Amino acid sequence: MIDYIILFTASFFLVGLLGLQSKNVQNSQYYMAALTSIAISVANFVFVKLVATGGIGLMVAGSAGGACGIIVAIYAHDHLLSRKNPWKLLGLWFCKKKKL
Repeated sequence: MIDYIILFTASFFLVGLLGLQSKNVQNSQYYMAALTSIAISVANFVFVKLVATGGIGLMVAGSAGGACGIIVAIYAHDHLLSRKNPWKLLGLWFCKKKKL
């Protein structure tokens, strides 16, 4: 049972982070794109490690986690992180969008 919870969580974060990464790249947010890449690597490692040994039940748990993750990522970006200085919410004041 714990494998299902871990896989759901890993998939939730993996897909959610990929969605946020897309928004970071689209908006040229360099620092957040770099930090998100690190988090994606960790989530991907956990996801692959569990999926490689799992069956159909783990696939369902991973799929559900991914679906929930992308919904939360889109909502979070559009409603919480789209303010003037969104990263101030996280204490990441240095991650403002850089204009070149």
